[in-house]
Amino acid sequence: MLHSEQHHSDYAQRFLLVVAPKEEEAFWMFAQILTKYEISSFFREGMPLLQLHLSLHAKLLDAHFPKLKAHLENHEVLHFLVLSYVSPTNAEQQ
Repeated sequence: MLHSEQHHSDYAQRFLLVVAPKEEEAFWMFAQILTKYEISSFFREGMPLLQLHLSLHAKLLDAHFPKLKAHLENHEVLHFLVLSYVSPTNAEQQ
């Protein structure tokens, strides 16, 4: 990993230390997550996978919840702050 990639991965590693208090366990858990789910691009410089996911979320929010997106924009709330509350599958339940 490049130095900047290491910096970004530190956030995830700190979280894993809460879940797996032993540093070595947290490291190997993190390594397995990166490998198994092919998400190392989340932690590369510029965070390209994260940028892609945020872009897709904005498009889905616009397609499924246009009134909510407009409301968030009117109140200067960043759309990704509602990621855990809004998903396209929730739109079908309304």
